[in-house]
Amino acid sequence: MATGDWDDSWPAAQICGLTTLRLLILPGPKGQDGDHDLGWQIFADSFARNSERGLLLTGEIIQPTGDWFVTAAGRVLVRFQPDVAPDLESDDALDEALKRFGSWASHILWDHCRGVLLQASSSFPFEFSLPTITPRPVLVTKAMQREAEAPDPD
Repeated sequence: MATGDWDDSWPAAQICGLTTLRLLILPGPKGQDGDHDLGWQIFADSFARNSERGLLLTGEIIQPTGDWFVTAAGRVLVRFQPDVAPDLESDDALDEALKRFGSWASHILWDHCRGVLLQASSSFPFEFSLPTITPRPVLVTKAMQREAEAPDPD
């Protein structure tokens, strides 16, 4: 029997939305010749509106390329069957959800962000390409974010 608007024949977790958050093409630091390492990372946040709950996963491609900085970010909403929805109330719970679902959603996020960048690349004043195959994402946990934001003790 379905709970609310959830049909029992649906999977326990499903992607219910996909959107572009940002696309930036900016001049980068001068004197940085050559290509630099591609960055592919995924972050997690909880979503709550009225009685609906879910997991927001944000994927971001970061590609410094010569004298330019190129980035695109996209986001998916993952909804869960009510009786199997994970706890998303704490940072630790979000980190666990990111570890469980981040790599799963990585492919759709990569394809989306890559497509956005490739569409825009026709106007780039430089050569630009991205891998077709989804790279392994860096899953940026809340603990990693806290550590990066902490003041340097020196």
